[in-house]
Amino acid sequence: MATATVSSSPTLSSPASFRPTLKLSLEQQRQWDKNGYFVLRGALSGALLDRVLEAAEEVEARKRAERNLGSNDTLEVRNAIIEHDVFWELLDYEETFPLVLDLMGGDIQLSTSHLIVRPPVPGDTPATFKAIGWHADAPQALTYDDRPMAMKVGYFLSDVMRPGSGALLVSPGSHKTTNPERDENGEVRDVVEINAKPGDVVLFNHRTYHAVGPNYSGRHRKVLYMGYNRRWLRPIDYITMPEAILARFDPIRRQLLGATITQCGHYLPSKDDQPLKTWLETQLKTSSQPNSDDPYAAH
Repeated sequence: MATATVSSSPTLSSPASFRPTLKLSLEQQRQWDKNGYFVLRGALSGALLDRVLEAAEEVEARKRAERNLGSNDTLEVRNAIIEHDVFWELLDYEETFPLVLDLMGGDIQLSTSHLIVRPPVPGDTPATFKAIGWHADAPQALTYDDRPMAMKVGYFLSDVMRPGSGALLVSPGSHKTTNPERDENGEVRDVVEINAKPGDVVLFNHRTYHAVGPNYSGRHRKVLYMGYNRRWLRPIDYITMPEAILARFDPIRRQLLGATITQCGHYLPSKDDQPLKTWLETQLKTSSQPNSDDPYAAH
């Protein structure tokens, strides 16, 4: 893992206290605290975006053939990261993973890698239709600190810039409740449609309520999610990674894939069980100046 540039930003709950960060800006922290998500435009680009798009198409074609699915059937591939070598590059991608570390800390692992391809719907489909209904990603528990228990990074692989093209719907601020306000028809009241181009990325708290509306675009809607959670939780779509996979990677990636050194490494980790946390602490110690946009910095 490359050395990161480190800055410092205050937590909104305690403006006088500073938390060093690898990449997270003050504005991103504000959006995360207030809304439970934020968007990165063009975070995945160039040759890597091309490779990820090609990989997604290859995996889609293979899985449709294996499952005897037609082109207009929804396809979901769980534990997708093992399906193509290109997907490993997103496990700790330099444009997004430092933000995950800033928000969650180093005691984390991959919880899920989920490729979703949804077809368009007929033009007469009601606007209230949901390809998947409003939900938060369980569990809905809070942690002992101010960091999330889990989060997701969504890589958009199709153009959903036009409203009504099956974009992700989110309810800003819903990560602060277990029951967002709804209207008389049961629809969540405060909704934002995240219109995005291929290569745009959304990061959201697992408690943030989200859904997928109708896709009238005539094109398939594709997204690849990488989820992360605390190491003392079970992953969502794998139990343990095969040793043949773990053997390919360095200790940090092995940690992210659920490996430990000691028997109780997930719950009572030794130093050897925490290579990512050790690396992160070393990086953050190099910080000496707060972010330039920090209003609480001493002058």
